[in-house]
Order: sequence, then structure tokens, then C-alpha cells
Amino acid sequence: MKILIVTGEASGDLHGAHLAKAIMTLDPTAQLVGIGGSGMRAAGVSLVPGVPQLDVMGLIGLSAIQAIFQRVRAIRRVLKAEAWDLVVLIDNPGLNFHFARVAKAAGRRVLYYIAPQVWAWRPGRMKWIQRRVDHVVVILPFEPELYRRAGVRCTFVGHPL
Repeated sequence: MKILIVTGEASGDLHGAHLAKAIMTLDPTAQLVGIGGSGMRAAGVSLVPGVPQLDVMGLIGLSAIQAIFQRVRAIRRVLKAEAWDLVVLIDNPGLNFHFARVAKAAGRRVLYYIAPQVWAWRPGRMKWIQRRVDHVVVILPFEPELYRRAGVRCTFVGHPL
């Protein structure tokens, strides 16, 4: 199975590393390719070269905007260029919602790991997720019911930390 794992910041890299180890335990033949950092690399994920790692939260300076656009273009190319069996998006809805749309348009299966907390803000995103994500993995015990009620396939795994 060829799996692309996409993270957007240091916490996503940490979660991606834990996820990669779990996947390799279940399927040692899985081919894991990622857009992440040193944690995912140490977990055995082959990082896509030429995609800058971002650690951006909240308000950003103008200097970071160019790096963000460079990252978006690079990830779009990676999503479309390979025949991924699964695209795993970790947290970071600001960028990953865009990548979910691109992956679905390219005919890829999309799993969202540590899904957006739509119950806390922007509940209208639930319909968006239903259309563009094949399966959601959540970490809080009350989330599965919310997603399932909206018709979203969902699995609860608990908080990884």
C-alpha cells in the first residue's frame, strides 16, 4: 500500500511519526511517503524532497507567505503525480482542507487523522468533510457521535499523548 502522510507543523510531525510506526506494525510492506519533519523521517517515512516544513500558527508575517505558497504548490504536485492508495491528512485544517479537495479530485482516498474540531468552531465544515474525506480519525471520546450523525465515517483512537 502506498500512503502519503501530510503534516503542517511540529505537532503534526509528532502525530505522523506515531501513526507511521503503527502502520508499519500492521503492514511492514507499506510504502510511507510524507510531507513532514524529522520525527516522521525517524519513524521510517520517506520525506518528499523540496517541500519546506512550516511551523506557522496564528498571524504570520509577509515573509512566511511565499513559503506557504511554495509548500501548497509542491504538495499539489505530489498529490496529483503519484498513484496514492491513501492520503492521510493530519490536523492543520487551514491547509489540509485544500489538500483534501485536491486529493479527492485526483481520485485518491482521504483519511483525516486528528480531525478539525468542528464542534468548537465552524460547524458548517461538517458537510464539507462529508463530501471530501472518506474516513475521519478522532481523538476525543465525544467526537465519533457528532461525525457519525453527520454521515461521516469515523473511528475513535484516543489522544495519542
